[in-house]
This record gives sequence, structure tokens and C-alpha cells, in this order.
Amino acid sequence: MGSVLSYAVRGLTRRHGVGEHAVLATCDLDLDIERGEVFGVLGPNGAGKTTLVRQLMGLIRPDAGSIEMFGWDVVSRPDIPPRLAAYLGQGDTALADLPVSVAVETTARLRGLGRPAARAARTAVIDELGLAPIAGRPLRHLSGGQRRLASVACALVGHREVLVLDEPTTGLDPTGSAGGVVGAATAPGHRGRHRGAGHAQRPGSGVRPGPRRRPRGRSGDRLRHPRAAQGVGE
Repeated sequence: MGSVLSYAVRGLTRRHGVGEHAVLATCDLDLDIERGEVFGVLGPNGAGKTTLVRQLMGLIRPDAGSIEMFGWDVVSRPDIPPRLAAYLGQGDTALADLPVSVAVETTARLRGLGRPAARAARTAVIDELGLAPIAGRPLRHLSGGQRRLASVACALVGHREVLVLDEPTTGLDPTGSAGGVVGAATAPGHRGRHRGAGHAQRPGSGVRPGPRRRPRGRSGDRLRHPRAAQGVGE
């Protein structure tokens, strides 16, 4: 059986606005992202990177094209990505009123870990990111960089098949915290192989495709992935 891709994107197009004021965010984009691969998209502000990420997470619908996540159709099943992916958006976590340690542990519990396992996972990620000194403080009362790092901890805790991180190092110390995020995101359990990043064009021109590649594996095999379908209903 051919391998099932984490994401297979074909012809993805999304515009913001209508008529002459419409802005092209993603333009006929094709992507193959392998399981265990670390894949980045680089580009200036307004180039469409966040729009692409939100489409991959099923938060907004494309105007055209398809998105498959481990063989599941994300456009028709936007409930699939939250079950299989840990997502860090650009906004604050919904748990901002909780202390850092409680927010991280609560996220672990929501991802199916029992109480002892959730506490162990919480401690591990807090130690990994150097958050112990502020673990008892509510996220809302932290500085911007500290709050961002705590949100990263919530994204990383527990196991998910995919990590989807939207500008995770924004506001972080480039010589300290940002390096910790990169290390934690590629640590055992999240470690993958790196590949050249996708490229976003100038603002308004949209994230555009690289060389078009044929999907790998047989389409009939994709929905039988033994781990990705775990806990996902028809």
C-alpha cells in the first residue's frame, strides 16, 4: 500500500473580498506533505500564509481546490483537522484566564490523556520551554512573548499526528525561547525530516504553487490508514 500523506492539496485557491477589491490569498496551490515531515511556508506579511494554514485546519473554505488530510476530505469534513492536528494560531488561547500549568494540563486532558499522563506531559513541556518560573501565572497577565510561549506549550502537549503552527516564534527571544520552540517541535514524538519551505509571493499575489507533483499511493488506499483514522468517525 502506498504511503498516505499528512496533507495532499490540489489547486487550492482562496480570495478575500469581491469584485475589483478582491485579494488573492492562495492561487492554484499544490502541496504534498509527508508524514513526519517539517514543512515551512515563508513570505512577507499579507502574502497568504495564515489563510493557507486556516484552510488546512478547516477553519475557512477554499474557493476552489481540494485538501486531504490522511485521505480525509477537509473541505467536506472540517471536523477532521481538530481531531488529528495540534494547532497554534496567531491569537491567544481560549484558556487565557487559566494559569499556564493548568492551561497546558487541560489541553492534554482534552486530547485524551488521563490525569497522571496529562500532568507528566505538562511538566515535560513546561520544563522543555523554560516556563516553570511563570507556570502559576494566568496567561492573560503575562508579557506578549511569555503568553506566546505558553500558547506554544498548549499546542505541543500530548500527541497529535500533525502540528500546525502559525508563526510560533513571533515575539519570542531569538536566542532563547524561539530556539526552544524549534527544538520541542522536532523532539522525539514530533521529530521529522526537514524540507525546503514553500514560498509566498508579494502581498496580494497569493501563495503560489511550485512544481506540480503527482499524488503518491492509490486513492482507494487512503482512507484505510491504520493510525490516522483512529478515533475519527465516518
